[in-house]
Order: sequence, then structure tokens, then C-alpha cells
Amino acid sequence: MKRKAVFDYDEDKSIFIYGEIAEAYEKDVADFDSMECKHEKVTRRLWTLNSKATQLKDFCDFCGKDMSKALKQSDFPGEHPPFDDSVRRHYVELREGEKKKLVRKYVALQKARDRKLVEDSENWRDEYQAYRRT
Repeated sequence: MKRKAVFDYDEDKSIFIYGEIAEAYEKDVADFDSMECKHEKVTRRLWTLNSKATQLKDFCDFCGKDMSKALKQSDFPGEHPPFDDSVRRHYVELREGEKKKLVRKYVALQKARDRKLVEDSENWRDEYQAYRRT
């Protein structure tokens, strides 16, 4: 039986999911990971280095990934907007939130299955005790 450790954000601890729940989880995570940003809109921006020098680069407007090596600023004269690092942070927060939602879904499924197993086990014990009394 397949087993996968996941983090239960509600109880702040790791738990295991089993069987077809684990298999479905791994499939959904693979699908989720393949849905990374497609970098459809790219803008040329000025990247400020720690030394306060600037580099001209192409950046994805949605996730903030740099899409080119440094470009010669003399080859591309004109005004270029500065890069805003909050774009990257926002994208990472968005993806982490989506992933947590996905994990919570499978944790809830496993907990429901565990509750059902406990109920069935208790019903079995009651039925067995009734049988023994006859």
C-alpha cells in the first residue's frame, strides 16, 4: 500500500495518507507542479544590484522570473521601469496558498477515512459482543 507523509496545517504536524488517497495526491501535486507560470507577458526592466548598479533584463510580469541575461543598456535606449520584487513574493505566496489548499483537501479525505475505519471497528466490536452473549 502506498504511503505518503504530508503536513497537516490545521494540527501543525505531519501525518500519513495511504492507498488511493496517496496516489491521487501525488498525481494532483504533479499536475500542480506542471502548472508553473508560462511567462506569457514579459517586460524589460531595470534590476538594481547590491552595488546600486543597474542591469537591464526581461522579467515575467506575473511571477517575476528573469527571462534574459543582462542586456546592454546602450542597445535599448529609453526609459525602463524598475523591477519590483514584490511580484515574486506575491507569486510565491499565491502558489504556496494553492498548494496548502491541495494538501488540506487530502488530509481531510484521510481523516474522514480514518474516522470511518474507527466507526466500523466499533460497530464490529458491538456486533461481536452481541454474538457472544447469544
